[in-house]
Amino acid sequence: MEEEQGYKFGHEMKKHFQMRLDLIPLNHGGYGAVPKCVSLNQKQYMEEMEFCPDIFFEFKLREYWKASIEEVSLFVGTKSKDTVLVNNATTGINTVLKSLKYNTGEVILFTNCTYHAVKNTCQQTSVLANGVEAVHMSLVFPIKHEDDIVNQYAEYLDAHKNVKIAVIDHITSPTAMLMPVSRIASVCHDRGVLVVVDGAHCPGQLDLNIERLGVDFYTGNLHKWGFSARGCAVLWIDPKFHNVIRPLITSHHWNTGKPMIEFTTQGTNNYSSYQSVPQAIKFYKDIGGHEAIDKYNRSLLAKAVDYLTEKWGTCKLDIPASMEAPFLRLVKLPPIAGFSASTDDSGRLRLKLLEEYKLIQYIFPVQGELFIRLSCQVYNEISDYESLGDAIQELSKRT
Repeated sequence: MEEEQGYKFGHEMKKHFQMRLDLIPLNHGGYGAVPKCVSLNQKQYMEEMEFCPDIFFEFKLREYWKASIEEVSLFVGTKSKDTVLVNNATTGINTVLKSLKYNTGEVILFTNCTYHAVKNTCQQTSVLANGVEAVHMSLVFPIKHEDDIVNQYAEYLDAHKNVKIAVIDHITSPTAMLMPVSRIASVCHDRGVLVVVDGAHCPGQLDLNIERLGVDFYTGNLHKWGFSARGCAVLWIDPKFHNVIRPLITSHHWNTGKPMIEFTTQGTNNYSSYQSVPQAIKFYKDIGGHEAIDKYNRSLLAKAVDYLTEKWGTCKLDIPASMEAPFLRLVKLPPIAGFSASTDDSGRLRLKLLEEYKLIQYIFPVQGELFIRLSCQVYNEISDYESLGDAIQELSKRT
């Protein structure tokens, strides 16, 4: 365990979060965890709004919004004028895809590893645009080198000249792959294809500098690894698209060409998750910042993977080390009687592990085999993964 400015990493960190102590949390990547100080700060904004909504919405809201945007921009490496806040990364992808104009026959490209809600967004956008097609490109395991992915994009785009925009995961949600985004974006731009990045798992997990990635649009959740209240995500828009991208809700500041103004007021709503972002970033820094968090989580995750693969006699997902997400990893499960490699059985197994062993986890099939996606956060210890190892081993021995 590491101690940073009075914060001791490991189970002692749980006292700083609102979480059930009878459960073993191994799925931080699912919904994140909100620190108590952030929840308190959020509550203060909600109370201020209720005390006098007229003052809050008419005179304070934009001031708070601007303060949050400035903090977020420094956190993810953007300019505040190009940066807005939205509910989640799926909202960000919806905003971009549904703002663009398409010609008949053009294609929205995604992959089989794209998050399911984003796949649906691609498909619905193609229907709304009439004559546009949403197409997925299959990424197949094992992957031996990131060049394999980059070359696959190049070959696909060379063979399909009608791709308008590619939706690229920075870290794939189900398979926890860190994609070579900058290299893929370069391949796309060389062929006239726009790039929107789904970075749902990246703010707080990666030391981001979005402007240096060379993409057109980027969205990422702050409530997963950035400790913000739910739901809250950043959306970065390249300046050349300021007059193109519009909020999903048309409201008071329509058609200004200034994202920070247009996205500020989406009707009367509770924006406290956005307003408490500075407190979330402060907490992130107070516990040691990216360097300390990264060091602890990487080390613990590596130990957990080694322990589980040896105990179960299985392996981790076969991808190069350069494509492994820092705080997420896939490990193959041993055969468990009564549970096939299907989505339905994945859900049943997750529920069984929760009800019988108090384990919060994420399991799903990859190419006909069941894998568990391990998450590692500063409140975890190796004993959490030992409990998981024992539970799965016990289930695998049942007939």
